[in-house]
Amino acid sequence: MCRMLVALGDFSGEALLQGLCRTAQDRNELHELNKHRHGEFRHGDGWGSVYRESNELRRYRSLRPCWEDPRLPEFIGKKLVMLHARRASPESPVILANVHPFQAEFAGRRWFLCHNGTLHEQLPEFAGLEGTTDSERLLHLLLQNYDEQHDLEGIAAVVGGLRDYTSLNLFLLNDLRLYVLNLYRKHPRYHTLWLGHAEDGLVIASERLNLGETPVDWEPLENGTLLRLDHDGVIEQAIRIQ
Repeated sequence: MCRMLVALGDFSGEALLQGLCRTAQDRNELHELNKHRHGEFRHGDGWGSVYRESNELRRYRSLRPCWEDPRLPEFIGKKLVMLHARRASPESPVILANVHPFQAEFAGRRWFLCHNGTLHEQLPEFAGLEGTTDSERLLHLLLQNYDEQHDLEGIAAVVGGLRDYTSLNLFLLNDLRLYVLNLYRKHPRYHTLWLGHAEDGLVIASERLNLGETPVDWEPLENGTLLRLDHDGVIEQAIRIQ
């Protein structure tokens, strides 16, 4: 299980990183997995980011907890798009190859995926996998069934065919658009994704964040929501998955 966020617009890299570190250290919001006090449900099994540089999306991953990574200050001034802090499932090794975001090449584009939850079903094996996680196999399964003309319907068909999971919350990103899925079976306070509207963009996160001087109006996404957005933060289409 994990904490993650995606930011589309003009947001402070420092504020986004502080928000990630606070949620990763379990210092932000109480939920079903830390009912009594903060600090008991940390997400310290590595962290990663997707950021824009020279008009390209690039990835960084570290096996260190985000709040302990000495390279964290390097990302304060970057155009951060996606951030993820991992809490490994018991059956998933804590190795760099299993740290999110995962990436793959498909249809001439580079795709990135972050996932929060555990998928217990055995997914197919794919060539070129970096690690051993259900999340990375889910990325390849989604791309294998991706149809740009019927993109949301294709994603819905894949995830709708899965049954044994805690949550399939995910961000699927390429250089043109972002897909966001909020779909879970348990722990609604932990798994609900939050949509934050700000003057200069939109942020979606595992928890409501304090982004410093940037006021954000937060609203929860309904369970079963699938969104497609452009990189300006405009929601192009939304559907519900039952």
